[in-house]
Amino acid sequence: MPQKTNIFPLSLTGTISKPVTRSALSSSQSDDILKAIAKLESSHQQLLKLNQQTSAQQSAQFEELKSNLGNISTQISDLKAENSNLRAELTALKSKIHLLESTPNTSSPQPPLLELIQELSERDKCSSNVIAYGFTESTSRTPQERIADDTKSVSDVFSNLSFKFPTDAKLFKLGKNVTNTPRPLKIILNSFCLRLVKLERVMLIFPPASNLFEINLNSNVSYYVNFTKS
Repeated sequence: MPQKTNIFPLSLTGTISKPVTRSALSSSQSDDILKAIAKLESSHQQLLKLNQQTSAQQSAQFEELKSNLGNISTQISDLKAENSNLRAELTALKSKIHLLESTPNTSSPQPPLLELIQELSERDKCSSNVIAYGFTESTSRTPQERIADDTKSVSDVFSNLSFKFPTDAKLFKLGKNVTNTPRPLKIILNSFCLRLVKLERVMLIFPPASNLFEINLNSNVSYYVNFTKS
């Protein structure tokens, strides 16, 4: 029976070296392995935290996007409704124009469509105008001071009607200045606020007549009001 022999590695010097054991390898690398594991775990935690932050940001952005889409949808619905109203108004206007063009007028020739539209436009512009007569001419030198004087005079008349004169109104005199003859005063309003006056539509102030309503400001001055569109 052959004998069992042990084989030992030889060193470069020819001497026999001791065999490397598993326990010796584990003890020399355990610290490095633990450090590597700890580093991997730290990286994993950082990645997890970053992923959570990114997810939260994406959720917030998604909610904001949903809100914006909701607002856009609402605006689109409003625009559709407004578009429908405009289409209906356009259809009604076309019908009126067609009726005007097709209806014969035996008393007077029918004006061209363009002239009719221009006239309607001018009437609309004048629907909030007021012509006032009888206001004393301002003696101030500058246009700004004269406008301020006219504004105060008109405001006093409006106050007697229990109505506040609008601040956005524009005033200017009509015609040339003649001695002892006050010029008419035109008042242009940017709104239809005069329709709120208790009596009628637009105010027209001028000298006495039988069908006018008299407003006494004092013992010397009287203004007469006729509510007829200018």
